[in-house]
Amino acid sequence: MEQKFNLTALFMVVFISRIFSQNLNQTVRGTILDTDSRLPLIGAQVVLSGSDNRMGAVTNMQGHFRLENVPIGRVDLQLSYLGYEAQTIPNIVVNSGKEVVLSLQMQESAVKMKEVTISAQEHKGEAFNEMALLSARSISPEETNRYAGGFNDPSRILSNFAGITSTQDGSNDIIVRGNSPKYVQWRLEGEQITNLNHFGDQSAVGCSVSILNNNLLANSDFYTGAFSPEFGDVLSGVYDVRLRAGNNEKRESVFGFGLLGTEMTFEGPFKKGYGGSFLVNYRYSTAGLLSQLGLLGDISGVLTFQDAAFKMVFPTKKAGVFSLFGMGGASNFSFEDVTPAIWVIPGSNASRTEIRNDFDKKAQLFNTGIRHTINIGENSFLNTTLTFSREGIEDDIFEAGIVKIYDDGGAFLYDSVINKKTSFQGNLRKPTYRGSMTYSHKFNARHKIQVGTKYTLFSYQFDQSRFQGDANERFVLLDFNENVGTLRNFVSWKFRAGENLTFVSGIHQMNVLFNQKAPWNRALPSSGKPALRALCIWATVNTVTWRASTIILQK
Repeated sequence: MEQKFNLTALFMVVFISRIFSQNLNQTVRGTILDTDSRLPLIGAQVVLSGSDNRMGAVTNMQGHFRLENVPIGRVDLQLSYLGYEAQTIPNIVVNSGKEVVLSLQMQESAVKMKEVTISAQEHKGEAFNEMALLSARSISPEETNRYAGGFNDPSRILSNFAGITSTQDGSNDIIVRGNSPKYVQWRLEGEQITNLNHFGDQSAVGCSVSILNNNLLANSDFYTGAFSPEFGDVLSGVYDVRLRAGNNEKRESVFGFGLLGTEMTFEGPFKKGYGGSFLVNYRYSTAGLLSQLGLLGDISGVLTFQDAAFKMVFPTKKAGVFSLFGMGGASNFSFEDVTPAIWVIPGSNASRTEIRNDFDKKAQLFNTGIRHTINIGENSFLNTTLTFSREGIEDDIFEAGIVKIYDDGGAFLYDSVINKKTSFQGNLRKPTYRGSMTYSHKFNARHKIQVGTKYTLFSYQFDQSRFQGDANERFVLLDFNENVGTLRNFVSWKFRAGENLTFVSGIHQMNVLFNQKAPWNRALPSSGKPALRALCIWATVNTVTWRASTIILQK
């Protein structure tokens, strides 16, 4: 028996030593495109800096590169191409469980010289939008794990940047230079969407739980000022969330279990040899899961949420690239015998001891869209996007009287709830339809122009009612169902006078249309309602921004 035990222990020691003696490697691959034209760069050099064997690769006809057997850890990539500005991509995390797939861009050099010496410089946090010169930076998913107090929530790490702060109540409100958090504009893949937080409220803009998930995000841009002409309706800041494309060569899956949520992520190609891919994620709150299993006891007010996100990419040979994306979630909680110390609810009976109030709250949000990108010639491309967004809030307050039950000796036994009724009902829904088209053209290395138009139809459906006990009837507090449309047009011009001096100028025009619920009725109304037209002009020169606005009220 002792001999068998010794043989088993020896086998385990040898097996474990073999595992730790393996050199863990992974594949790093991706695509390099021209920043302005979005065309692939053929023959661009990619070098893994800091490695002993100077591992490198060259992009093919599609702009793809591939580095195999890259040691796990943090690596830096150096990109160089004749006639383009060299750059370094720092702190790329390589692990053994998943391939690293990158989407990179290079900027054509504006200065031509007979002889030039190129030294790599790290442009950390450079925004994806080439029209943004100031007060804009890119945030990588890996940064959200390194910043203090991030909790894997990209919204929280923004407070580490200059000019941005958050509230002290633990929520992820984004306050940009003192502006209200409700003025921050959220975007998904470049298109405006709803606020990406669970447990929404008609007056709240932040929360303790965001639906953003690091497993799905690519580098996202955040703007705090000096906006390019494209952002003509922004008052505070812009958070443009980007989803990464799935692995288009092999299928991978990730399971995660944590304090915040339990999730599954699937990604991979649709079929072998096709460049398209899918990426799907689903997450359910761990606390809600434990509560449903009965492991938390009779705790009231457990926050339960679930969310999902996806992105599918469909490249074609001649018709461009189509992508389908979406992100949504649902959340709810219930409080029994809620008081103002726990949660502020509508009504005047919340503080009465003989009245018990139970509060049920549900919130939903959903954002989806389809995008088409096609190259028109060698220096132009066209982006067309159709999106749908919806957010909803349901509040139900149940009111009941409390009768104290005593025994025959007069000792208190328990409270009895009687005459339970719905005292307050609220249902707020805001579906929104959007369509946009942007044309980009690069004349040469110095001049680029963007022309775009965007149409939005906002639908507001609000219903609120309250039961008045004294009158013994229900009163309608809010019954609203109206649509409002906007049409915005902009032109941006970018001029690179040199490698260290860039001008961005343009114009943005917006019409707010009261269109009597018809999304196709874009003409000015003849019913006497005014149509608001706003005209804004921008000029940005590296560190100086000038903006002029003109508002015309036409009757």
